[in-house]
Amino acid sequence: MPKSKASREPLFLDRVQLEPLSVARSVAPDLYLLSSLFERVCAQGRYSNYGVLHQEYAAQLGSNLGCEKPLLFANATMALTTTLRALNVCGEVVTTAFSFAASAHAITWAGARPVFCDIDTTSLTLDPARVEAAITPRTFTASLVTMKPCRESRLVTNSH
Repeated sequence: MPKSKASREPLFLDRVQLEPLSVARSVAPDLYLLSSLFERVCAQGRYSNYGVLHQEYAAQLGSNLGCEKPLLFANATMALTTTLRALNVCGEVVTTAFSFAASAHAITWAGARPVFCDIDTTSLTLDPARVEAAITPRTFTASLVTMKPCRESRLVTNSH
């Protein structure tokens, strides 16, 4: 257990209740469900984009979101990069380092510069006060990439 050098007490454990995060072990899918879905893909013979499962998922997602033609991506990095580029994001983007490295890569690939901001140790989301302190005239936006849903509505609604 990590201990601070000064007090030799566990770091943050007296203030934070953390649920275990599985960051190195994948969760296995339901083999029966996976097999039945793979049979449908094989029956169609289309193993890449725009197959039957892709079309069904896009239709359901669009219906749920009220969006006629949602875009589906292979991963969140490509979705974030595409979104940032479509919005012509430039300058600085305040974000957290408490995320997968590709979150910062997406900001860089979109042509902006990530500015790292610390998280709140209780919620594990961006600390609103630290976000506000990190905002400069070069700041374009804040990227709310978090491990849990962000409970701080002021991070979403404030504009500078």
